[in-house]
Amino acid sequence: MTPTLCQIFCEPVICTNWATMTTTAFPILDLPEKARLNAFKTMENVNLISLSFCSQRSKSIVKSTELLHASEFIIILSTHITISMNFDNSFQVYFYLNIDALESTCQNSIVPLKLGIPNRVETSFDKIADDYGTAYSKYDFEWANPGLEIGYYVEHLLDVSNCDRIDKVICDTEAYPIDFSDLTKVFGGLKVRKFKFNKWYGREYPDEEARRHKANSDKLIFRAIMPVVNALEINENRMENDLPLVFIQNLDKFKSFYISHQYQLNDILMMNCEHIHLSSDAQALSIKDLNLFLKCWMKGSNMNLEYLVIYGRNAHGSNVVDVVNGIKHLEISKTLDLCFQLPRKLHSFISLKGSSSLHHKRYNIRRLEDGAVATVKIDVMNRRDTSFFFKVWNEVDFENNPILV
Repeated sequence: MTPTLCQIFCEPVICTNWATMTTTAFPILDLPEKARLNAFKTMENVNLISLSFCSQRSKSIVKSTELLHASEFIIILSTHITISMNFDNSFQVYFYLNIDALESTCQNSIVPLKLGIPNRVETSFDKIADDYGTAYSKYDFEWANPGLEIGYYVEHLLDVSNCDRIDKVICDTEAYPIDFSDLTKVFGGLKVRKFKFNKWYGREYPDEEARRHKANSDKLIFRAIMPVVNALEINENRMENDLPLVFIQNLDKFKSFYISHQYQLNDILMMNCEHIHLSSDAQALSIKDLNLFLKCWMKGSNMNLEYLVIYGRNAHGSNVVDVVNGIKHLEISKTLDLCFQLPRKLHSFISLKGSSSLHHKRYNIRRLEDGAVATVKIDVMNRRDTSFFFKVWNEVDFENNPILV
């Protein structure tokens, strides 16, 4: 009979002294601290994590070794729940929390099922090889009916991996007939750095009922997750009526891609984000509204804003030079390339190449209160789409663009 994980790690190990023909039994967890640490160092991360589930004592010992430090902690919501932990030593460990009852009903279920205790928990890991850059995967352990709620796994894995935050929560494209109204309990009150709705396609939901159920599920998740989110990313999602809730959340970052919502000037003025990216299938803000935004910023609005990008259909009859109408500004030469650091990303930069196009303009403006510098770029592409870029300079930007200081 195959031994259980608890038997492997916690029951006495029989060692035979062949000189005296005597045997000695000892549990591995009762080894001296240094010997135990050396033994743990030879174990894969997934084995250490699995060992931590044997008992409260094993969890405490694994945590105290500080061998596990997750660089990224991700939760994926789908027909099952996946917890993904990335480690600096090129390991990725996955926990799959499965609720079997969902698998046969996920396409036809009308009433979302409550989050609860998963029937099965599976673990696996990927290892990225250092030499050839190739990866291998290994399936490891599985528990059947473990009796623990989903929230317990989240808290436990955060604890033993010495991680104090959830980096990202992703809603996958599959239908998930789960009621996420108690989602905040799953996250234990922790802040979520980023929440992302993945793009979903009409062919995955061929009938109107399936699409309506999917949209309702999205709304449940959206409203449940908002109180604990730091950053939100929406990709082709049908929740325009709920977007005003986003604008008053004091998010660090908000990004939307190809949604049908037509953003207004007041939407931006309400946000207190550091990073805003608005890409809409609807008409972009008019040049007049963008001009009003710049004037409001110069007088002290959106003080936390560091980076703003807006894409949308062109407002016809506008001249790009009007974006700085009535504003003291410095026009940047079209032959000059600029380089800016993205907010909260120390090694990520965006380059603004010069352009000879008549519909391409770049300007520097200053905030009246503190003299902060911001670069504005506006493009009208194919006379159909408008691109607006706004970046408040930080210390790195001043170093990278000294000619404009």
